[in-house]
Amino acid sequence: MRYQLVLTANSYQELVTINESEALIHRGFESEFSYASKEGSLKRSEIPLHTKLYTKYFGSIAYARALRFLPADAAPELHALAQAVKSIGAFSFSPSHIRALSPISSMPILGYKGEGLARVLLHVFLEEREKFAEIEGALKAWSSIRRHP
Repeated sequence: MRYQLVLTANSYQELVTINESEALIHRGFESEFSYASKEGSLKRSEIPLHTKLYTKYFGSIAYARALRFLPADAAPELHALAQAVKSIGAFSFSPSHIRALSPISSMPILGYKGEGLARVLLHVFLEEREKFAEIEGALKAWSSIRRHP
């Protein structure tokens, strides 16, 4: 299975393929989307307009992800993907918010702009050392790729 989220200047597009076949197609500026059913056929559905789950995206209206509104007869792989995508968080780190005071007595909660990052990292370092080593390894690998001569 492959999930692609393509961001453009005007909107976004969700594309899911299962075994090289299209399983979900949603253009963010449209309320309608296509999905693969349990039987394997491509069907159409719509994001309910009464939900008001749309936003301005660089001046255009963009509807919520189609994965949030899968019909019951959608392919099981799509439902599994929808569950996995729910756990993904988006952040917009800001240096000033990352630098902000993060008391050791505060709960280890990471804010949208990076508030509490030091406290969260300390918690992971002290309580979940294996996870901390994974994070450290990923950052080291990423920084070696990003270095310019």
